Amino acid sequence: MADLREALPRVRRLPGAHRPQHPGLPLRAALGRRYPALEPARDYFEILALLARYSTALDTRDWRLMDEVFTEDLVYDAGEWTTRSLAEYLGRLRPYLEGCGPTQHLLGNYRVELAGDTGRSAVYVRAFHRGTRELSDTTYEMMGEYRDELVRTRAGWRSRHRTLRLHAETGTRAVLRPA
Repeated sequence: MADLREALPRVRRLPGAHRPQHPGLPLRAALGRRYPALEPARDYFEILALLARYSTALDTRDWRLMDEVFTEDLVYDAGEWTTRSLAEYLGRLRPYLEGCGPTQHLLGNYRVELAGDTGRSAVYVRAFHRGTRELSDTTYEMMGEYRDELVRTRAGWRSRHRTLRLHAETGTRAVLRPA
């Protein structure tokens, strides 16, 4: 072992040089400031977090989280209906889920394309819904894809246009009803 240490060149720190450390500094700030080459990776992970927040908002009925997912002028195209603002979308969505029992919105197969401060994403969704009261043994499940047009805002990435493509359904939509 001593022979190996002697064979390797000694590395000395230059006077005043230090190893960058970020105790308590959020990863987002550390990556953005110290490693600009990693900014596309940071953007990618922020968009994945945005998509996950949407599922969390639906499953926990925490509608305030939607402000961290969509822009105020959101266009949401669900195929059968379209809304033209976040407020209109929430007005349409909330009655469906507030009378529903437990839900689970799972996302997978993420695709993200970025071009500066705009981008697109596509992700598969599998959403499970259980009924309440007399429909407590009834379920509805949908499989589809969310396609988003994204924009970087001062608050971070947001979706300004979402299209839901429905691929398959099982069960009954009757579980999606007002409380």
